[in-house]
Amino acid sequence: MTTTITNRELLRNYREIKTELIQGRVKTVEIEQKNGYVFVLEMKKKRAEKTPFQKLLEDIKANPVTGVKRPSADLYDYL
Repeated sequence: MTTTITNRELLRNYREIKTELIQGRVKTVEIEQKNGYVFVLEMKKKRAEKTPFQKLLEDIKANPVTGVKRPSADLYDYL
């Protein structure tokens, strides 16, 4: 649902308009300007940043480690 308002309504009812956007009752708010332009407000969800562990895990999955073999004996066998 789209709501069209004026600059005066935006200034007077800013909190109500903000809560309507946050709660999802309104998808976009259009504010008509005098010069023919339309100012559009809408909510967008920001992507969460990945943790360093998630980045490394993706790198390992993209470039798997190959050619590494398990030693035939334990460390104590060499001492």
